[in-house]
Formats: sequence, C-alpha cells, structure tokens
Amino acid sequence: MKVNMPCFFMICTDGTEKECLEKGLLGDRKWRLQYFKTVKKGDLGFLLNISQNSRLGIFEAESPAKLDIDENAWGGGFPAQIKVRLIGELQRIKNASEKISKFIDLREIKRDPFSYKVPAKATYGPEISEKIIRDKGVRPQHSTR
Repeated sequence: MKVNMPCFFMICTDGTEKECLEKGLLGDRKWRLQYFKTVKKGDLGFLLNISQNSRLGIFEAESPAKLDIDENAWGGGFPAQIKVRLIGELQRIKNASEKISKFIDLREIKRDPFSYKVPAKATYGPEISEKIIRDKGVRPQHSTR
C-alpha cells in the first residue's frame, strides 16, 4: 500500500501536548496560518514535542487550517488551528529531529531554555509522508478522503 496523502508538522511542548491530544487540536501562532493553508481534510499530521525531541502521531486532519476552532485552547495563544483525529494508537518516536532530517531539511530555533530543530516547511507532499511512515514501519489505517 502506498501512502498518497500530503503531510504537515506542528509543534508542541510538554506544557501543551496534553491539550493537543485531549482536544484533537493542533495549533500555532496566528501569523503562521498562511503556512498551513494547503492542509486539507484527510492529510496526515505529525506533532513534534520539542521538549522531548519526539514525534507523535499519526494524525488525520479533520478540517483545513483556520483561526480559532477553539478560541480558548492554550489560553488563546495558538489560534491557527487544525482539528485532527488520531489514526490507530498514539505513536511516540524518540530522536525525532535526527530521524526526520533524513528526509527533509530542518532549521534550528535558538530559544531559552534550549534550542530545537523544526521542519523548514510546514507541509510536504505524499512522498515525504511515505518516507516518514516507512521509517517506523507503521502504516496509517487511513479513512477514505
């Protein structure tokens, strides 16, 4: 089976991860909404916990990116949001930046208390989805689009 859905990456920290998972919602700053405008219902999503350098997923977008799906989420700090559902069981892949960097370029963000690496782009084509999923050897149990 070939994965033919584009994918997107969003980030969280130990302080925001639980809310992402409980609400089935991934968020970012308002000005970043433009970078997620190509996300469509059915696209695959991955959540990068920068506190742990881990990748969580696999998620399926249930909505396109828009402002304030839940205006109270994360205290209103991340209004560019995508509603997601978890596909199968939650996977937590350690050393995420090292594994992802085999397939895409990462950029380093230097902030206190630590530096971290994130994908250079927010969204990628199906060929990257396939590589990321194959690297773990797990395929999504994807619904029809």
